[in-house]
Amino acid sequence: MGISVEKSKSICVGEILYSHGHFSEILRKELKKCANELSIVPVKIVVKRLSNKKVIDLLGIKRIEFNKEKTCIWVVCPSNKTSSIFTHNGDIYKLNLKTLTIGDITQSFESLRQVICTNGGVALKHFLDIPVKVIATGETTEKIINCLDIATTLINDTGSGVFYHCLVDDVRMISENPSLEKILDESEKKYATLMSKLIKDRQ
Repeated sequence: MGISVEKSKSICVGEILYSHGHFSEILRKELKKCANELSIVPVKIVVKRLSNKKVIDLLGIKRIEFNKEKTCIWVVCPSNKTSSIFTHNGDIYKLNLKTLTIGDITQSFESLRQVICTNGGVALKHFLDIPVKVIATGETTEKIINCLDIATTLINDTGSGVFYHCLVDDVRMISENPSLEKILDESEKKYATLMSKLIKDRQ
């Protein structure tokens, strides 16, 4: 599957770093926590259907790297068909997912900045404008399954998790491959059940 970054709609490096700064303020002002705690907060990728904004997948981040042309930054996420296990007291509903933290991501961006923002290299502003996309790969291989735009970033109300939200054009996908409708519907139902149980437990 070919991946084009020319017509990017995805969030850029500067926007992600700005959102991290905003999350730090939320921790300090609203949650009365030390702003430095943000560095250890895990980041997960939330994949939603474009048609109804329902969650169909959650992904952990394995690493962050440039694409071959250094025109885009890839957030590489293995698919989680077998490792995404929801369990708690015998019930299937708590997500166990390995991922990077805010601190890991910030450090990765800094390392990538140093690669191209050298003498004679690109300016810092250009680096901050580079789009960031989620690359879903096979769980045990590096084969690219999908390339997703990051629409927005959010922190949960306890400050214990940050989520990068991506949207998939499910209507187009189903029109091209009708058999995907059942798979998407089943994924949506699974995550809806998970979220309802998590909300119920917190009440």
